Amino acid sequence: MIKLFRQIRHGMINQNRVSKYLLYAIGEIILVVLGILIALQINTWDQTRREIKSENYYLERLLTNLKQDSLELQIQLYNIQQMEKKIDAIIVGLTSSQDFESSNFANNAIGLLQTVYFNQNDAVYRNLITSGKIELIKNPEITESLFSYYDPAKIHRQWDDANVAYTRNEFGPYLLDNGEVDLEGNFGLTNKYDFLSRLAMPEKAIDSYKSDRKLINIIRFKILLISSQAAIYRDSILPENERLRNLIESEIDKHH
Repeated sequence: MIKLFRQIRHGMINQNRVSKYLLYAIGEIILVVLGILIALQINTWDQTRREIKSENYYLERLLTNLKQDSLELQIQLYNIQQMEKKIDAIIVGLTSSQDFESSNFANNAIGLLQTVYFNQNDAVYRNLITSGKIELIKNPEITESLFSYYDPAKIHRQWDDANVAYTRNEFGPYLLDNGEVDLEGNFGLTNKYDFLSRLAMPEKAIDSYKSDRKLINIIRFKILLISSQAAIYRDSILPENERLRNLIESEIDKHH
């Protein structure tokens, strides 16, 4: 093709057809410019296609993490429900006139020793931030929602930490001071909480525990902590999780 154009140019010059040659030269320049522009456009399309593919890859992985978070939150809400049942049973026994055996306290003590902690699946988000690839996500509403959802200062972490610290620093020492663990029998425990079935309160009568204001207040504050956790999980984190999942799903659909 280049050889053909060269022959045409030489022919025009030899025939002294300068005006036609100039028009031809201009046309040739235009064709070259158009070729460059088309090549640039194809390159831009290819780059855009690759970026959309990468964006979809990370959006789908983020969506997987968010679905895992949603399931984890549901599990933790269920765990809180079970803890509340056990704690309520203790409160009723300690504050009512009905008979309440020490064994009942021990059987439900698991609810006082358990803690709930929501660990977000943030591996993909952290990878996006540390690698600078967060810019692949073009929808600003999604990026803002990601920053908010994974904010390290999220209030639920403060309540989670407070529950762990309170259980460890308040109720744990109380049980050690007032309870007794039965060391007799088989130690082939079937799960990590079985040791609580060995907990007994033999040092004083149950009526003494009913008049123990410190114990009752410790238990009530424990209820406050886990109720606050449940409220934040249910009314804040889960709706935010669902909203973010919907945004990401809509964005993925746009690319298909």
